[in-house]
Amino acid sequence: MANQAHLEILKQGVTHWNSWRIEEGDTLPDLRKADLHGLNLSNYDLSLCRMEGAVLSKAKLKRTDLRAADLTDADLSECLLEGAYLIEARLTRTNLSRAYLKQANLSDSDLIESCLKEADLTEANLYSANLKSTDLQGASLCSANLIEARFLHTVLEGVEFSHSNLYETLFLNVELDKVQGLRIGGDRVDSAAALTVDGFDVWRSLQQLLHHRQGPAFRREHQ
Repeated sequence: MANQAHLEILKQGVTHWNSWRIEEGDTLPDLRKADLHGLNLSNYDLSLCRMEGAVLSKAKLKRTDLRAADLTDADLSECLLEGAYLIEARLTRTNLSRAYLKQANLSDSDLIESCLKEADLTEANLYSANLKSTDLQGASLCSANLIEARFLHTVLEGVEFSHSNLYETLFLNVELDKVQGLRIGGDRVDSAAALTVDGFDVWRSLQQLLHHRQGPAFRREHQ
């Protein structure tokens, strides 16, 4: 359960909380299972916080520092997380459905079995993120940085990939026939090094995307 003293400090506002974090640098806040529904926590320093099972649905976390925070089993549905720092955050089984994560930094984050249905990850940084068994149905990854991100058994139905960076992205045992805006070709994908795919059916889907979405001139040039 959450440390009540930490909760009281949190509720005194961002200036007081951030000053306390600086003064008590060795103290790791314990906000486990705290009810923070709908609170404005924008610009808070929540790095390294224990927040397992916390309820943050519809909370405002714009530019909030959540680096290496443990949000396992937490509810962040419909949260405002624009520009939030989630580097190396633990987001296992976290509910991020319909969350607004535009320009959020999730590099090296652990998103195993998390729910990101209809989440907006436009221009988000998911460098080397682990998306094993993540549900991304209907999510937007437009212009996202997906370099070295790992999609293993990930649900990708209806995901928008337009202008995303897919260099050395791993797709393993996923279905790509219902994604949108996935570009195969040019400097991004000219060999198996850029998109590593397991299974004939998935590779066939990639080849079909390449054939239908690139013009005849491109295909002649790369034959």
